[in-house]
Amino acid sequence: MAIAALCTVACSEEDNPKNPQQEAAEAVQGSYSGLMTMSVSGTSAGESEMTVQISAEDNGTVTVAFPALGSGSMQLEAFSVTGVTVSASDNGSYTLSKESFEATAGDLTVTGSNLAGTISSGEARITMDITPGSMPMSITCTFDTQAEPTAETVLADMVAGEYTGLMDMSVSGNSQGSSEMTLTLAAADDGTLTISVPAMGSGAMAMPAFDITGVTVSESENGDATYTLTLDEFTVPTESLTLTGSSLTGTVNDGQMKLTMNIQPGAMPMAITFTFDTQAQEPSMAETVAGEYTGLMDMSVSGNSQGSSEMTLTLAAADDGTLTISVPAMGSGAMAMPAFDITGVTVSESENGDATYTLTLDEFTVPTESLTLTGSSLTGTVNDGQMKLAMNIKPGAMPMAITFTFDTQDTAQGE
Repeated sequence: MAIAALCTVACSEEDNPKNPQQEAAEAVQGSYSGLMTMSVSGTSAGESEMTVQISAEDNGTVTVAFPALGSGSMQLEAFSVTGVTVSASDNGSYTLSKESFEATAGDLTVTGSNLAGTISSGEARITMDITPGSMPMSITCTFDTQAEPTAETVLADMVAGEYTGLMDMSVSGNSQGSSEMTLTLAAADDGTLTISVPAMGSGAMAMPAFDITGVTVSESENGDATYTLTLDEFTVPTESLTLTGSSLTGTVNDGQMKLTMNIQPGAMPMAITFTFDTQAQEPSMAETVAGEYTGLMDMSVSGNSQGSSEMTLTLAAADDGTLTISVPAMGSGAMAMPAFDITGVTVSESENGDATYTLTLDEFTVPTESLTLTGSSLTGTVNDGQMKLAMNIKPGAMPMAITFTFDTQDTAQGE
């Protein structure tokens, strides 16, 4: 019986020898990790590391499955090429080939040609030309398990990540407000960076979220692991307006990032300068309202106006978080007042979220060269660059107080 069984097996193998093509297909199937580079008319269109899967089919061919590749306008979803022929050579390597093919990548039809590859000792190299959808020219793709990423791609990967810091917006050197935010840096296949900026600002300075692509990364030559980001010009369309940017420069070192850029939103006649710093501190409320405010100051006694004049008050932030209000000289005759500074003014923020800041000081004494000013009941508000202020002051031995009322909206806009 044993002899009969052995004879049956031997006869079966001789009658049905294994298909060499099937053997070749099964020999190359598996996962191959390497670098995919893309070029159009000889110009690099990006590169990315990926894993290609080769599967043997029953008819002796293989299916080569490519994951999603590319970025931006060159981005393709995953696709597979079926019916690829495999042939074995005498030196133990295998050759892949398919003259033309069609594949589906998401909603696109990919037309391909000239797929050729070699597999040897677990290493693979595959080239092909593909045309996604109605693209007028083909993309040459080269996959190689032994290729190394270019230096530019490595640099972009080195700085990719999230950076949390303070973004300030200014126009002509005057801050229009700052806010804490997180910028995301993502490495693109061509070795550049994409910087994702969240929405920020309010009112006339409100900016939608936007992405800046094509940012170049270079490494400092002094060996301190500082990376420089640059982009001369860029245009970013958003849902509400187009942003025109210029002079983007930045540095990344030891997990810290600094960035500056100029952006003109829509038809705005001047650029907004954006400054981002992961090491910057959130400004105090005093620093937020500090600046110069031009408006009308009225002086009244017992409700009767004694005259008004246009002037500029200067608000300066003190180290203790309070404000110093500098008031210029004003009035004439018996109502003449020298210039004076009011220190220790408290700043608080409204709880209703409308970015209104309240100024208060119950009592203050200000010595000047000619007399001492005794003040009380200082109250004021600052919102969106506008300021209102009221206070009572007794100059020297004057028996009654002068009420000072200041408003930037009575004349020119406050700064």
